[in-house]
Amino acid sequence: LTALLYAWKLNAPSPNGNNWANLLPTALDRILASQAADGSYPFTPYQCGQNKNFMTGLLNDALIEYYTQFDEDPRILPAIKTSLDFMWASSWDASAKAFTYLSGPCATDPEAT
Repeated sequence: LTALLYAWKLNAPSPNGNNWANLLPTALDRILASQAADGSYPFTPYQCGQNKNFMTGLLNDALIEYYTQFDEDPRILPAIKTSLDFMWASSWDASAKAFTYLSGPCATDPEAT
């Protein structure tokens, strides 16, 4: 999403004639469709279907940029709020004063080996 947004802002040439302004809403639709009802973005099959909190933070940043610089799509703010509510409820480690890397356990995480 960020790459498409920056290509649009720079009016970057596309070797295959892509219209960045047309691709941005399609990318947004796909991203928002991947969000679970609880607000998470489960990464399947990796991370055992858990939310990867750092990556969700980067995604929320991209969504904010889309909203402020391209189109104030009314689905964006609720999607961000829902993802933040999910992360606070599932991933905040009060004793460490930090978010966990994943929203839940993942004994079979291929990146953990």
